[in-house]
Amino acid sequence: MSNVHGTMSNPDRSLHLHEHSAYELFAIITVAFVCAHILSYYTIKLAKPVINSTIRFSKRVVNFTLRYAVKFPGFAVRCMEALLITCLCVLARLVVVSAALVITIVDWYSHFVEGVRLNLGKAEQTLSNTLERWARQIRPEEIEEMAQQY
Repeated sequence: MSNVHGTMSNPDRSLHLHEHSAYELFAIITVAFVCAHILSYYTIKLAKPVINSTIRFSKRVVNFTLRYAVKFPGFAVRCMEALLITCLCVLARLVVVSAALVITIVDWYSHFVEGVRLNLGKAEQTLSNTLERWARQIRPEEIEEMAQQY
């Protein structure tokens, strides 16, 4: 017999979302905050030297091009094309590095969430087994006495 959230034959994999939504929400918010902080830190740390060196290189190319633009107009156009291609390559490099960071963090996050779900499922099963064991130890007479007291 199966239910919406898992199978009865494999209770460790069963996860009742409505019972653990607060835990999952907390885990998601915490991991998202940490990932955003790490991603922004490393993106800035990696991008800053690349952008600075690209700006320095661009200034040199522009100065060199302006110096020879009057004498060799075709050469100046080629230098500007080379500068544009270089800037596009640097931008592509930054995008690839950022994408790699995002993919790594998302992969880590998916493993983290799966581990949290598995641990919550195991904790739920352990608690269920303990409560069932306690319920079997209580005699019917004790249950009637407790019901009469309350």
